[in-house]
Amino acid sequence: MAVRKLKAHHMTQPKPLSSSNPNLEFDALKVEHVHLLYANLPLSLGANLVLALILVYVQRLVIDPAVLFGWFISISMVSLWRAVLMVRWRRNRKGDISILLWRFRFRGGVIASALVWGVGGVLLFPEGDIPHQVFLSFVLAGLSAGAVTSLSVDRLSVLSFLLLTLIPLIVRFGIEGSEISLAMGVMTTLFLIVISQNASRTARTIHENIKLRIEASAREEALQEGKIRLQQLNQNLEQLVAKRTSALRESEARFRFLFEQVAVGVAQIDTMTGRFVRVNQKYADIIGYTPTEMLVLDFQSLIHPDDLKASLANVERLKAGEIREFEMEKRLFCKNGRDIWVKLTVSPMWMRGAKPDYHIVVIQDITGHKQAEEQVHQLAFYDSLTRLPNRRLFLDRLQQAQVHSTRHKTNCAILFIDLDNFKTLNDTRGHDVGDLLLIEVAERLRSSVRSSDTVARLGGDEFVVIIEGLSEDTVPAAGQAKDIGEKFLASITQPFKLQEFEYHGSSSIGIRLFRDGETSIDDLLKHADTAMYQAKTAGRNTLCFFDPSMQIALEMRTTMAIELRQAIARQQFKLHYQRQVNAEGTVVGAEVLLRWQHPERGMISPMVFIPIAEETGLIVPLGKWVLQMACAQLKQWEHDPDTRNFQLAVNISARQFRQLDFVDEVLEVLRKSEADPLKLKLELTESLVLQDIVHSIEKMEILCNAGIRFALDDFGTGHSSLTYLKRLPLEQIKIDQSFVNDIATDPSDEIIVRTIIVMSNSLGMKVIAEGVETEDQRDFLARNGCYTYQGYLFGRPMPIEDFQKLLSQFQKI
Repeated sequence: MAVRKLKAHHMTQPKPLSSSNPNLEFDALKVEHVHLLYANLPLSLGANLVLALILVYVQRLVIDPAVLFGWFISISMVSLWRAVLMVRWRRNRKGDISILLWRFRFRGGVIASALVWGVGGVLLFPEGDIPHQVFLSFVLAGLSAGAVTSLSVDRLSVLSFLLLTLIPLIVRFGIEGSEISLAMGVMTTLFLIVISQNASRTARTIHENIKLRIEASAREEALQEGKIRLQQLNQNLEQLVAKRTSALRESEARFRFLFEQVAVGVAQIDTMTGRFVRVNQKYADIIGYTPTEMLVLDFQSLIHPDDLKASLANVERLKAGEIREFEMEKRLFCKNGRDIWVKLTVSPMWMRGAKPDYHIVVIQDITGHKQAEEQVHQLAFYDSLTRLPNRRLFLDRLQQAQVHSTRHKTNCAILFIDLDNFKTLNDTRGHDVGDLLLIEVAERLRSSVRSSDTVARLGGDEFVVIIEGLSEDTVPAAGQAKDIGEKFLASITQPFKLQEFEYHGSSSIGIRLFRDGETSIDDLLKHADTAMYQAKTAGRNTLCFFDPSMQIALEMRTTMAIELRQAIARQQFKLHYQRQVNAEGTVVGAEVLLRWQHPERGMISPMVFIPIAEETGLIVPLGKWVLQMACAQLKQWEHDPDTRNFQLAVNISARQFRQLDFVDEVLEVLRKSEADPLKLKLELTESLVLQDIVHSIEKMEILCNAGIRFALDDFGTGHSSLTYLKRLPLEQIKIDQSFVNDIATDPSDEIIVRTIIVMSNSLGMKVIAEGVETEDQRDFLARNGCYTYQGYLFGRPMPIEDFQKLLSQFQKI
C-alpha cells in the first residue's frame, strides 16, 4: 500500500528538467527571469522619479527651466508607461500572452527610460560649471549602479540601459574639452566598463541560482526514495544498536567520571550551532555560571567581540579538516559581565572524514598572567605619568610612519613640543603641580589629533607628535602641519586648573616634514628638536619648521655653550658702563653691561650669549659675578667726591631672580663689599615680575627694606598695567628704546611715551629713557617731564678705565 502511494506521488512531481527535458528547463528559466524583472520594477520606477526630481531641483539654477520641465515630463511619461505595463503583467501573467512578448515589452521600457536619461546627460549638462557637472555624473552613476541590481537578470536590458545612459554623458564631457571634463569623461568610461562587467557576472550568477533551484525540485523525488531505503536500513540497524547500547553505557560512565574530575574546564559543544551540550564543574566555575545555566548558552555569545572572528575561523578550519586541533588565548565574558583571559584548546569528536558534529573545548584561566604581561608592556612602552607612548614605542611608530610614507608617497610630520617656563613652575609650585600640568597637556594633545596619529612623551616637558597621511605635495603638507601645530599652541595657552591654582602656559613647537626613509630616525628627531629651539629663540609660544641652517646654528650654539662655561673660568668677561645723565647733562650714574671678549672671535654681543647662558643656567654664576663687580665699583666710587653719589644699575636675569637664595645672595654680596645699598639699583623686566607677582613683590620688599632700589626695564613692551604697577616697590621706570627711537616722527610712539611719563609721575616714580641718540629726542622727553637719559647721545658703553677717564675730562670742563 505504501509503495502504491509513493508511485502515485511520483507521477505528480515534475521530471528532472536538467537531464530529461532541456527545453522545459530553458522555458522555466525564461519565466523566472521575467518574473524577477517585473518584481524589481516598482522600486526601480520609484528611484527613477526621485532621482529625476532631485536632479531637476539641483540643476534649476544652471539649466533653462523649459528644458528641465520638458525632460522631466518625458521621464515621467516613460515611467507611467512602464507602471501600466507592470500592472498589466500582474493581471495577465498567467494568460495566453507569450512570456517572450512580456520580456520584449519590458526591454522596450528599459530602452525608452535609458534614452531619456541619456538625453538628460546632454541637455542637463551645464557648461563650465564643474560642481553641477559632477552632481549630474553622480546621479547617472548611481542610477547605473541601481540598474545593475534590478536589471542584471536580463543581460540585454542592463547593458542597453548602461550604454544608452552613460555614453551621451561621456561624449558631452569630451565636447566640453576642459582638462577636468576630459578626466571626468575617462573616469565615466572606466566606470561604464567596470559596471558592465559586474552586470554580466551578476547575470550569470542569477542564472545559475535559478537553474539550481529548478534542479533542486527535481531531486526531491530522489530524496523520497532515499527515505524509504533509510527506513529499511534503520530496521536493520536497530538490532545492531541494541547490541552496542550496553557497551556504550559503560563507556559513557567512564567518560563522565573523567569529564567531571579533570582539573581544567572541559565542555562538549555542538559544532554546527555552538551550543553547550555538556559542561564540567570547573568550566562553569571559571565562567561564573552553573553547569545547568550553561546548557542554554552558545559558545559564541561568551567570546569577546575582538576575538570572535579568529575563533570562528579556526572552527571552520577544524570542520574542513585543515587542522586536527587548535590552541589560542582569548577573552571570555563571565556571568558578572567582566571578561577574563583563557588559554583554550579545541579538539574534534568526529573521525577524520566524518561529518563534524561535536567538539571538546578545554580552558584554563590565565587572567593573572595576562595582567602581568600588560603591566610589563605598559612599563616598557608607555610613560607612567601621562600614559602616552614613551621614547621606545615612539621610535617604533616613527619607523612605521617612514615605511607608510614611502609606500603611499605621502608626507608625514614630526611636531616636537616643549613647554615654555616649565622649570619655573616646578621650582615655584613643586613637582606635584608640574606633573598635573604634564597630564593635562598630554590629554589636550591626545584630543587634538586623530586616533591614527601618535602623541608621545620623550621625558620632562618634551612631547612629540607624529602626523601621517598629509598631502603628497610639500607646500600643502606644510600648511596642514602648521594648522595642527597652531591648534596645539592654542590648546596649551588655555588656562589650566592645577590644585585650585590657575596657570597660564605656552609652548614652542618645531616641525619636521618627511616622506621617505632616506633620513635616519635620529636625524628626524634632531631636526624637529632644532626647529623647536628656533621657535624658542623667536620668542616662544610659536612654531618653526626645520631648516638645515637651524642645525648648523644649533651646533654653533652648543659649541658656544661649552666655550661660555670656559669663559667664566678664564675671566674672559668684561663690564662696560654707560652713563646716565640728568636734564642739565650731569652724570648721575651708570648702567653696567656685560661683554664677552672671546680670544678668537673678538667681542661677542650679549644678544648672542645671554640667551645661551639663560638656557644652560650659567646666567646664575655670571649674574652673581656682575653683582659682585658692580658693588666693588660702588665701593671705589665712594672715595671720590665726584662719583660718591652715583647710582649703578644692574640687570637681573629671570633665572637669577627666581633662585630661592637670590635675596640672601644679594645681601651677602653687599655685606662683603660694604657698598652703600642706596646706590645699587636692580633692573627687572615686566615679564620676569609678572611670572609670579606675589613672590616677586616679597623678594623686592625685603631688598627695598635693605636700601636697594628697583627699576622696571623695557617698560611698555610687556603686559603694562596700573593694577600691578602700583603694587610693585619701584623707584624708577625705564622707557624702552623701541619707543624712543621714533618719537620725533611717529605720533603713536609720542602718545605712548607721554602716557608712560604721566603715569609714572602720578605714581611718584622717576622716569629714565634709554636709547636717546639725538637732541630732538632729548628735548621732546624734557618737554614732557622726563629728565633722566641714557643713550649714545651721552656716551656709548665703555670699559671702566675709559669711563673714569671721560668722566675726569668732563669734570674738568
